[in-house]
Amino acid sequence: MDTMGAAHAANAINYVLDKEKARKEDKPVFLVSNNIDLNPLTGKPFSSVDVLMDMQLRQASSRHRVEEPFWRIELCPPAEVCRRWTMPQWEKLCKDCVEVLDTTGSRPTMLAASQYIATVHFDTGKFHVHIVANRITMDDRVQDTHRFKERARKAANTIADRYGWMRAEERDNQRMKRIHDTALSVLRAMPRWNIDTYFAGMRSNGFEVEPTYDRQGICRGYSIGEKLYDLDGIYSSTVMYKASTKKFGHGRDLTVSKLYGTWLREHPEMERTEDDSRRWHRHKPQEATMPHNAPIPSKTNDDDEYQRLLKAKEENKEPTRG
Repeated sequence: MDTMGAAHAANAINYVLDKEKARKEDKPVFLVSNNIDLNPLTGKPFSSVDVLMDMQLRQASSRHRVEEPFWRIELCPPAEVCRRWTMPQWEKLCKDCVEVLDTTGSRPTMLAASQYIATVHFDTGKFHVHIVANRITMDDRVQDTHRFKERARKAANTIADRYGWMRAEERDNQRMKRIHDTALSVLRAMPRWNIDTYFAGMRSNGFEVEPTYDRQGICRGYSIGEKLYDLDGIYSSTVMYKASTKKFGHGRDLTVSKLYGTWLREHPEMERTEDDSRRWHRHKPQEATMPHNAPIPSKTNDDDEYQRLLKAKEENKEPTRG
């Protein structure tokens, strides 16, 4: 669930209803709409342009000016459950989700009182529903975005419990464990430490990696995740996690600051080599140096007396004894 502006909404509505790049047999199937003018002959919207104009006319006549006045919602039921669903079952899921979203949280959505369209896409590995909705209701109220992602997660859990599916948190935990296990395999296969090689290895295993670099080009952090399903359109349904996420890994061992240590742990022979090197440097023999001799005076008091007598003799003078 997310918000979007008019430009993105135009593309989203066109993608949801038409999906131009899809084959004819893979075109989206219209499910339901709310407060949208439909073609009386087909029972479907006239076109994506007409749907967008309907929503924008409602927004233009409103006393509210909203920067991102559209909702974008995706429903992804478990593939093993919905693969043989009939259209009435898909329609029921859509209506159930609208009902739950409209009753979740202290500031719920008001989808039932606004305009929206919903279609189901069957052309990917996981069937899914797209909903595009107007945030301005028919009675000129604005649907609040306060903590809307948290509300969407709670609604997803409610739907999962109602249908007997796995909850979002459980799916996240399974996904994070899968990413962590793959990361350890990639690190184990690396004969030398290089963070770019690690990122490339994760990408080659189908994961998305987004590093963050400072001005000196040093990696300070990264996010990693995977696509929920393959899309050839403008949107990418990707779940990303920061490597520093509390539940990600064991002791956050995939963060940039700990990643090298994790690689060493997977290569104990390299760790022993480094320990031996550090031990040698700590106890290596000191270079032999000549001892510092105590300074020897160049002359003594007797030498001074002798020199004075010698000088007096040369000058044929009687020395004065002091």
